[in-house]
Amino acid sequence: MQPDVQMPLTNAIERRRRYSGDTLVGAPKPAPVLETQPEPTSALEARLVDAFANAAAEAKKAEAASAAARKELLAYAANARTKLRSNRYLVTISEQARTSLDTDAIKREMPADWLAARSKTSLVNICKVVEL
Repeated sequence: MQPDVQMPLTNAIERRRRYSGDTLVGAPKPAPVLETQPEPTSALEARLVDAFANAAAEAKKAEAASAAARKELLAYAANARTKLRSNRYLVTISEQARTSLDTDAIKREMPADWLAARSKTSLVNICKVVEL
């Protein structure tokens, strides 16, 4: 059922509810679904992709394990011990003050041309892994 398009729209919610056919105007479009995944162009490509994806997954697990172990270690050392050791490792715990710039405040307070003259742009490679 399509609402009367002549009625006045009083706010953004009403504008979003206005229909055009079967789709809601202003609603986000669903992400396209790939029905078929592209095949690797070579065995080398498949090996490289698998090696990278496996290493990325292992690194993610290692980071989670490291963060959990660090949290436990800091809780254990909360009684002001700064050196902890095992048969293989020595861990030294210290505190350090760090200062950082509030870039959001700088962007609000300084003109755009001032920011542009002092900004650096660089290209970065991004490798996103999606399990098929």
